[in-house]
Amino acid sequence: MNIKQTLQGARFTRVLYYIGALVLFLAVFQAGIFVGYRKAAFSYHGGERYYSTFGEDRSRPGFMGMRGVMFPGAHGVIGKIMKIDPDTIMIEGPDNVEKLIRLSGDTRVMRFRDAVSTSTLILGESIIVVGAPNEYAEIDARLIRVLPDMPPVNIPAGSSTQMGMHRSSSFYE
Repeated sequence: MNIKQTLQGARFTRVLYYIGALVLFLAVFQAGIFVGYRKAAFSYHGGERYYSTFGEDRSRPGFMGMRGVMFPGAHGVIGKIMKIDPDTIMIEGPDNVEKLIRLSGDTRVMRFRDAVSTSTLILGESIIVVGAPNEYAEIDARLIRVLPDMPPVNIPAGSSTQMGMHRSSSFYE
């Protein structure tokens, strides 16, 4: 048999299709392994620090003594600035948990409608951070919005409503 006839035959064409399908299957399988590895690496590196860093309080009971479903805020946080370094900010969230925010050249800082630099941030200022979690249970900041100072609100203990909502003393205290 001639090599030229073999290469032009229907059998050889089918074998090439099978080999191509096998290569495509292996490429998709390898992509799945890559994605799974990235997810496992994030879980491994975040570990026990993940829930404390991103805000879930596992010590607090949920509804009727059962632990409720609480979704951690992995992509953002709100709180007061505790420490400012050139590439990180440490903030205290509303649950009194310290959270580390990573800054980069792509991080935008907004004060009202104006874009400002990270050097204008002040200790004690309230900020909202939006970003993405990294493998070390930190938040890589994409946007930081500085909140204006709000005057303290004193609600008399006997008040029954505040802005149309009923007040429950146990909720506010």
